[in-house]
Amino acid sequence: MNFSEFKRLLGAEPGNRDPEFLRARESSPEFAEAAAESDRLEAQLKRALDLPVPAGLIDEIKQTPQRREHPPLRYFALAASVLLAALAAIAVWRVDTGPVPIEEYVANHFNHDGSIVLQRGEGQVADNVQELLASFDLTMDAEAAGKVGYMMLCPTPEGVGVHFMVHTENGPVTVIVMPETAVSGGEHFAFNGMHAELIALDRGSAAIIAPQSGLLAGMDAFVQQSIVPAELGS
Repeated sequence: MNFSEFKRLLGAEPGNRDPEFLRARESSPEFAEAAAESDRLEAQLKRALDLPVPAGLIDEIKQTPQRREHPPLRYFALAASVLLAALAAIAVWRVDTGPVPIEEYVANHFNHDGSIVLQRGEGQVADNVQELLASFDLTMDAEAAGKVGYMMLCPTPEGVGVHFMVHTENGPVTVIVMPETAVSGGEHFAFNGMHAELIALDRGSAAIIAPQSGLLAGMDAFVQQSIVPAELGS
C-alpha cells in the first residue's frame, strides 16, 4: 500500500481494522506519524464532543457587544474547542481525498460514530437539542425534541452539523443534519446492513439511517417538518 492510498483510507475511516491497513500503519516512520496525528485528532474530537453543553451557552455567545457583562471565558473556550475539534476531524477525513460522495461520507460517519450515538441515547431524552440546533439558526418543535435520545456536534462534508438518534415506536433511527450540504433528496442506499435516505431541508440536508428500510417510512416528513430555520419556528 503506497502512502497516498494509506492517507486516503486513513481520512475516510481512521478506525479501519483491515489487516493490510494495520500493517501499513507501522510500515515506516512516515506512515506511523500520519496515523499518530490522526489518532490525536480523533481523541481531541471525542473529548470535545463528550463535554456537556452548558445551559444557555448559545444565548450567551449570541449576546450583543453592548452588554456590560461579558459571557464567562470558559463558554468561549468550550465552544472553540468543540468547533476546532469538529473542523479537525473534517480535515482528517479529507486528507488527499478531496470531496467524497455524500453516500460515502454517510457510511463512513455512521461506521465511526453510529453505535456510540445509539448507545448513549438508549432510554434517554437529550436536553441539549435546542442549544445545538440554535448554533446553526435551526430549531426543533418540542414534541419532536422529546423523542431525541442523544445529540452531538459532528463533522459534515461542508462544515459542522449534528448527529442524533430518535426514538420511534419500532426502534431507534439515526439522523445526521448537514446545514451547509445540499442534496436533491429522495435517494435511498444501503451500506453494511444499514439503510439510508437523503432528504433536503429548508436549510441544508439530512441523512436518515436505520437497520431496516421499513423504519425509514415517514421519517423524511418527521425530520423536514420538525427541524426548521429558527425564524420559522413557533
